[in-house]
Formats: sequence, C-alpha cells, structure tokens
Amino acid sequence: MSGVLILLAATAALAQTEPPEAMQFARRAYESVRAGRSQEAIADLRRAAGIAPSNALYRSALGGVLEREGQIEPAIEAFSEAARLAPGNTTILFKLGGLRAHAGQWEAAREPLVQILSVEPAHAGAEALLETVSLELGAVLARSKRFRAGQLLAQDTAKRYPRSAPVHVMLGLFESRNQRNIDAVSAYRRAVELAPDSEDGHTGFAIALSAAGMAKEARAAFEAAAAKFPSSGAVRQAFGVFLAQLHETGEESAEAAATMLRSALALDPRLAEAHYQLGVLALSEGGAARAAEHLNAALAGGLDDARVHYAAARALRRLGKTAEADQHLRAFQERKQAGEAGP
Repeated sequence: MSGVLILLAATAALAQTEPPEAMQFARRAYESVRAGRSQEAIADLRRAAGIAPSNALYRSALGGVLEREGQIEPAIEAFSEAARLAPGNTTILFKLGGLRAHAGQWEAAREPLVQILSVEPAHAGAEALLETVSLELGAVLARSKRFRAGQLLAQDTAKRYPRSAPVHVMLGLFESRNQRNIDAVSAYRRAVELAPDSEDGHTGFAIALSAAGMAKEARAAFEAAAAKFPSSGAVRQAFGVFLAQLHETGEESAEAAATMLRSALALDPRLAEAHYQLGVLALSEGGAARAAEHLNAALAGGLDDARVHYAAARALRRLGKTAEADQHLRAFQERKQAGEAGP
C-alpha cells in the first residue's frame, strides 16, 4: 500500500469522532486514489479538510496526492498546515522537510527536521537529511555572502555532526570569511583528520594557515596538497595565490608564483582566479597586453568583481584603449558602491 493510501486509510480510525460528511469524502478520496482518479481525490480531500479543519490527516493525505501529481508547492502548503495542526507528528514533519528540500527551500527544510530530532534524536532519516540540507544551505549563504549567518549555521551543524568532514569544511569556510582564522585552521585540520583524502579539507587548511599568518606551515600544507592531488588545478591555483601574496611582501619571486599559476591553468584552463593573478603579475612587469588577455579570461570565467575590472582598466589604459578602460573603471566603481572590496 502506498504512503498516500496509508494516510487515507488512517482516517478510518476517526470515524467515531469526525463529522460523517468529512469521513465520507475521505473514504471516497481513498477509492479515487486506488482507481487512479487523483483529481477527484484532491477535490474530495479539500472538502473533507474544509468540513474538519482541525484534522491533520486530511491535510497530509491531500499533500501526498498533490505530491504524486507533481504539484510540489501546493503539497508543501498542505503538509505545512498538517504540521501546524499536529506539531508532534514526526511522520508529517519528515515529509514536510523532504518536500521543502526537494524544492530547494533549504532554510525552511531545516525547521521540521530540527523539530523531529528534538523529540526523537535517533530518527535516522531526519538526521541524514538534516546534514544534507544544512550543507546545501551553507552553500547558499556563502554565495550570497551571508557569512555571519553561515557561521552560526556551521557551528550548530558541527555540534550535531562532529564526525562529518564536509561539515567541518563548511565550518572552516565561514570561520575564514569572518576573519576567525585560528578557528578556521582548527576546523579544516579536523576535516582532514576525518577525511584524509578530502581535497577541500587540505586546500582549506593551507589557505587558513596562510590567513592566520603561519606562512611556513601554509607552504608545507600547500606542498603536501599539491603532491597528494597532482591532477587538481584548484589546489595549484590556491598555491599560486599564496605564492603571489608572498611575492607582494618580497618573500617569493614573481616567477615562482607565475609558474604555479600556469601549471594550474594547464590542468584546468577555466580557473578564473589563476588568470586574474597572472594578469596582475604581468601588469606589474609591464606586460599590459598579456595582462589584458588574462584579465579578459578571468572575466569570461565568471570572476566579475571590482578588482578584476580595476586591473583591466589599468592594462587597457596602458595599451591606449581609453574607451574600454573607462568601461571597466565604471564597472569597478559600480561594484565598489555595491559593497565589494577594492583592489
């Protein structure tokens, strides 16, 4: 028997307390679903819910039929109302969380899952889904630069899943974004301990060490990551950025940074940050044409931020392309006004 039919059959137990007309509509909906007449079942369940508005089972059964018909948003509304009417029903709450996750409503999906685990900590389905939902929500918060909210989410999730490497990678990311560099080092170190083959963990650990001012340790971590993941352009890109930062302080040669960045692009020509860094290095050495080429590649790769436009404006102005330089300068100013960091 399908989940929808089980929900509908469950209403039979309410025959002594429910209005007879509501039960009649519910029973007819049950038969309609069995016969494949979903639209009739939906109509009858709406009627039953209208007659007995405090009955959560009518709402959840309605949600189940709507879901089966692919009407996800109306199904979410039905299960939301069912959960309001029966806040202790973990079956309804789990279904609501799953549907919200299916719809990409990550923040809303967490609410019923957390509620389930507060009363039933051993609910394996809710525990597994909550981890996935929390990681997806973290990615959304990172993309939208909601770093403080992301940090709070990551800290809570790390407490719930102390042995999850992806969760500690997420925690390290948000600790870094909030300039909590020592805490970020600890989070990434834990991620690597839990998953020694985690590329994100090793790369994040090295970056966090660099941000914490531990240059010697960071170099060792980058070298270890590059050796462990020799086919990863992303690792070499991060290593190249680190070397470029050392070059700015006179602790490393420009050629060492450029060589690492070029090796990253050899593995993955789409790495926009590597193109940007090579563009800046070329510009510092007077290679305006080469700089403009790399900066255009960075923009084409999606790195459309203030610092890229500023560098492109400088390169194009040196090439005598004043009109194009002015366009990039305007783009730089627009992004600055939107709150981006400057060059």
